Amino acid sequence: MIDRELGGGGMSRVFVARDVALRRDVVVKVLAPSLAEGLSVERFTREIRLAAGLQEPHIVPVLTSGLTSNDLPYYTMPFVRGASLRDRMNEGRVSADEAVSLLRDVAHALAYAHAQGIVHRDIKPENILLSSGTALVTDFGIARALRASQVNMTDAEIGSRLTRTGASLGTPAYMAPEQVAGDPDLDERVDVYAWGIVAYELLSGAHPFADRKTPQQMVAAQMVDVPPDISEHMTGVPASIERLVSRCIAKEPSHRPSSLEVLEALTGGVGISPVRRHRAVTPARVFVALAACSLLGMVAVFALRPARPVAAASTIDVRRFAVIPCENVSAAPSLSAFGRVAADYLTQQILRTDSIKVVGATTVAAILADTASRITDPSRRIAATAHAGSIVTCSVVPFGRDSIRVDAQIV
Repeated sequence: MIDRELGGGGMSRVFVARDVALRRDVVVKVLAPSLAEGLSVERFTREIRLAAGLQEPHIVPVLTSGLTSNDLPYYTMPFVRGASLRDRMNEGRVSADEAVSLLRDVAHALAYAHAQGIVHRDIKPENILLSSGTALVTDFGIARALRASQVNMTDAEIGSRLTRTGASLGTPAYMAPEQVAGDPDLDERVDVYAWGIVAYELLSGAHPFADRKTPQQMVAAQMVDVPPDISEHMTGVPASIERLVSRCIAKEPSHRPSSLEVLEALTGGVGISPVRRHRAVTPARVFVALAACSLLGMVAVFALRPARPVAAASTIDVRRFAVIPCENVSAAPSLSAFGRVAADYLTQQILRTDSIKVVGATTVAAILADTASRITDPSRRIAATAHAGSIVTCSVVPFGRDSIRVDAQIV
């Protein structure tokens, strides 16, 4: 039962409705008629189902989808009682501690969604909702659903239709250079860039290109201009956070960290550095089977080898985890590329437990690549160097026609 209209952008009209059966308020978003024209309802529904599969505490989930009486696609989400991050920023300066806490919540959402192969494409303060001091990202997967469901249309044609509608799959003030340039092959790094711009604005109190008054000037700034240091606007921001934000808003996508590395840096993970990477290729599905125990219960189960100590006992922390890139134990050489992807997925799952610390993937790789170390066993070398008392080793094997299985164990 529709209660009231909240308004909305060019892409949809937004209503608050009452779910009578469950006695709760929900948000109903109905696509604009101009966008629904030429849209494959079947594809849109399929993509919305993928978005509905995102079950993470910092993501506002999609609940249902369908067609209105006049055949316009709609989807529903929980009604979050609270303000947006934009509203909070308009109230006044946000402290560094509060800012980092909110940014960590958003990084949790990004790392989780990216592990599922879903990119948001429109991270901005208006799409970050605040509830009881926690940040939640809304509209995850919607941009992907819109693009995937347009029938026989090029990216340029879709962009033209969005422009006529008064909308865009992205907001110029938070769009990465490759996004404003119209690169059709975008990946998670556009979200990392947008996170960096939001972080800069939240920590400094001003958008890095606040003096650009038109969309054209903003687009040009995103392409070529380097913003001043955050410390020029606000003191008290940790240098490590300032460096992290600078890396996230690098113009070259390959110079940005992954969302998982951002999360590691914000949750106490060791080390973060810009890494040149190729565009990630992920399998259609990943089936995870743990040989030692369930990831949800992994804190309580440990198989500690009674070998000679590699470091003083007081320096080894069993709640400090390190995930070694998965080994390809199959006869298919193509699976080797998924070793790091699978390890990142496992790391993201471990990070969902607040009491656990995780050694960053970059640090693990550096330790394993150290040829000067006298410790030959990889697990013992990581324990000795990074003081991680729990090592996760894993392997990848084919599973069906379009999936891989990840077998993992904790030492």
